[in-house]
Amino acid sequence: MSARPQIFAANETPHTIEKLNSVRILTVLAIAFGYASTMSIGPESAELLHHFGYNPSWYGLQVLFVLSGYLGARSLMRHGSAWQYLKSRTLRTVPLLALYTFVVVTIIYPLFNASGNSLSEDIVVLTHYYLQTVSMINPGKPLPGLLDNALYESLIQGAIWTLRWGAIIHICMAIGWHFKILNSKYVLLALALLSTLAYMLINFYIIQTGNTTLWSIAVAILFGYAFLIGAAAYAWKDKFPNRWAKHILILSGLLITTYIIEQFIFWPPLIEILMTIFWSYLALALILTPSKITQVLKHWPNLTASIYFLHWPTIQIILFSVPDISVAHLIGSSLLVSVLLAMIVHLCLSQFLKHRTKKAQINKKIVTG
Repeated sequence: MSARPQIFAANETPHTIEKLNSVRILTVLAIAFGYASTMSIGPESAELLHHFGYNPSWYGLQVLFVLSGYLGARSLMRHGSAWQYLKSRTLRTVPLLALYTFVVVTIIYPLFNASGNSLSEDIVVLTHYYLQTVSMINPGKPLPGLLDNALYESLIQGAIWTLRWGAIIHICMAIGWHFKILNSKYVLLALALLSTLAYMLINFYIIQTGNTTLWSIAVAILFGYAFLIGAAAYAWKDKFPNRWAKHILILSGLLITTYIIEQFIFWPPLIEILMTIFWSYLALALILTPSKITQVLKHWPNLTASIYFLHWPTIQIILFSVPDISVAHLIGSSLLVSVLLAMIVHLCLSQFLKHRTKKAQINKKIVTG
């Protein structure tokens, strides 16, 4: 195992961040709320709680990547190994992704399939879909024959398209760490600033020219800058304020600045960046700053990935089953069902792992006699 760089030594956090799960769950619920608010009226509509020109789901996705970057730098500090880092990221995501995708191809697709294909044709299509999704080569791709008449047609796992970018960024982070490029807090800060500037410029170019051919590059830079901001935030977290009075002052400054830019300058790329920083800063403040008010956020179960994987198919199935459902009822019912299903899966997996661990301990005692 490679030695841990001293640049992070003073910034190491405890093994568990007590409010991490709750903040990530709330972020995912904000994303799900945004998606559910437009699923019955079409993708061109603005989501509820749309503010400063952008949807809550768009802000939420960037906040997730900021938190991922923060945890990525923390994980590398703890493991001291790029391989262990990638292994831990994979084990946290792929098994659940494989489970939920298996449910899609073996239960949901047969129930709602309208493709008219033969069984052998369906097996080929579903196998291809399953492998591309679980490997994250093309997650969130359409599945023809399933919900073809929906406004988000054939998309049963539409929300997970970001997983591919997450995988690429984690691999780049591991490589950069291994070659001692990204284990300097100054390098992380410089890259975070440069990538943020690059995203603003390319986004401004796309808005001004209407040229969407660069959009895939813009998306890569988008999630990259968010991840790097999170990693830099971890590297410099000893500079992070530890009082809510300072947090409120900083957050108020960000809101006022954003409002002024929107009213008098109107530069959307900068507005997007400032509001992403606002929500990301609030998320980190909730996680890192002690407060009696936020005690309720401590020690939530890790339901983030499950809710993220479940909410889109849940919304689609409810909408398919009750096409005239109101937006409010669709939001409420889909979020409730997603959380309940995530809790059930979490409890089942926890019991399974607990039983497996106990059995392994018993076998070890028998062997060692």
